[in-house]
This record gives sequence, C-alpha cells and structure tokens, in this order.
Amino acid sequence: MDIQISWRAGKEFPAPSRPKLRALITAVVRAACPELQRVAVSFLDPENMAEINERHLNHHGPTDVICFDYRAAAMPDDDDTPQTELFLCPFVAAREAARRSLPYSRELTLYLVHGFLHAGGFDDLKPELKRKMRAAERRVCGTLPEGLSDIFLHLNKQ
Repeated sequence: MDIQISWRAGKEFPAPSRPKLRALITAVVRAACPELQRVAVSFLDPENMAEINERHLNHHGPTDVICFDYRAAAMPDDDDTPQTELFLCPFVAAREAARRSLPYSRELTLYLVHGFLHAGGFDDLKPELKRKMRAAERRVCGTLPEGLSDIFLHLNKQ
C-alpha cells in the first residue's frame, strides 16, 4: 500500500513516529476500505483545515476530517495519484476529546477510521446511516491491534 503522509498540524501537535503512523493508517485502511491501494493523509492546523472546509464544502471553520475519494473521477490510474485523500485536524480532535473526557489519541484515531469509512461508501447525514456508520466505526476500531493508536499518547491533553 502506498501511503503519503503530511503533518502540518502546528507546534502544539508534534508528529508521531512515521513508521508507527504508517502502520496505524495501513491497519485502518485494511479494516475500513481494503480495496484502497494509494492514499494520502494530511494532518492540518485549524487555519488550513478551515480553508479546505470552506473552499470545498462551503462550511465555516475547521472540522474533524474531510475525505476526497478520487476513484470515481476521470483521473489517470497511475502509481502516484492517491485514490483517496484525508485531511484531519488534531486541534479539533483535542478540543472534542476534552469536551467528551476522552483520550486525544482515541479521538484522532476515530477520525482516521471515520474518513476511510466514508471512502468505503458509508455516510452519516441521516440518522439511520449515522447508526450504521457508528457501528462500522466500533467494528473497525475493534480490529486495530492493541496499543496501535497509542502513537498519539504523547499529545493527550488530559
């Protein structure tokens, strides 16, 4: 699997080990959307996330995760073009984790799972679809090797 990783989350959120992050992304993709072979994952600061959110989705402010699935687009199927691209915001994960009294590492891992489930065809815009997605999130999180999401523990805010 080809994984492109970009960590531009700001000084408050230093990047974890690349090999461990790659292992986590690989495990999530295999469980959530196994047909993917090339993915790009960017961890952004709130300003850059807000810009993408506003430009592409017409929503104001930063959000947790944005998924662009290019497989249906008429793009060349070469070895360099990601099939799916995720943008995640560690700042939003930290804020939401604190609000829910959950570990930041768990919240950010959930955003990875959620994004790749979107790539796998899940949606959460209607209550019934949201229930199915939440069940899939629990299933995928349950398949991840013990301790794999601990790569973010050095950033836990509690």
